[in-house]
Amino acid sequence: MKRLIPLVSLSILASALYAEELTIVADDWCPFNCAEGAIDPGFMIEIAAQSLEGAGTQVAYSNIGWDEAIEKTRGGAFSAIVGAAKGDAPDFVFPTEPQGWLKNSFYTLADSDWSYTGPESLGSIRLGVIEGYSYDAEVDKYVAANPGKLFVAKGNKALEMLIEALMNGEIDALVEGSSVFSQYFVSNGLLELMDQCREAGTAGDGEPIYVAFSPSNPKSADWAKLVSEGTARLRESGELAKILAKYYVEDWK
Repeated sequence: MKRLIPLVSLSILASALYAEELTIVADDWCPFNCAEGAIDPGFMIEIAAQSLEGAGTQVAYSNIGWDEAIEKTRGGAFSAIVGAAKGDAPDFVFPTEPQGWLKNSFYTLADSDWSYTGPESLGSIRLGVIEGYSYDAEVDKYVAANPGKLFVAKGNKALEMLIEALMNGEIDALVEGSSVFSQYFVSNGLLELMDQCREAGTAGDGEPIYVAFSPSNPKSADWAKLVSEGTARLRESGELAKILAKYYVEDWK
């Protein structure tokens, strides 16, 4: 069942424009967006909900596989995806203000001596990635050119699949957002398992991520503008810092 987040009336204009339900979908990617129905749904979901307040409007958030989320939202079945870099879905409508910042890191087992030093260092390993994810321009180029050297995880439990593959020796390394990787172990009470892994380099300097809206929905530009303005407003009021603190995340700006 979708998690419905009731929103508060702001104006008659907002009521006229945003009276229908807005649906946001993505795979479970905590702390950016967490499990459907969780008390704390993820800081990007909270930012979106507070930014899109309007009379009679509800934000519905649901977990589906990332590739499916992009394709179905592109076609108009859903209103938006969450946790998107511009490389994930360049045809979508993006806010001007990001709702998060992603820094991707590589992870191996603790006894590995491999480290990421650039795309050329990936040729000696089998890398685990998630279908449809954008990581870094150089990493994305390698992934596109070397499908036979990859372990590609799909669906809403893709990160869990990659971690299992790493532990079982099916892959040598995986790439994932550093906060997402650590949050998985904390949320599932697997800190001892986390100690069996090591960070083995980062992919670039990181990049902004967004709540990105369907290119086929005529309201997307309006929604993106509201999210941009809402993110800035939450930062100025101090509410953004409070939201982020719940997830042990620092402001990226």
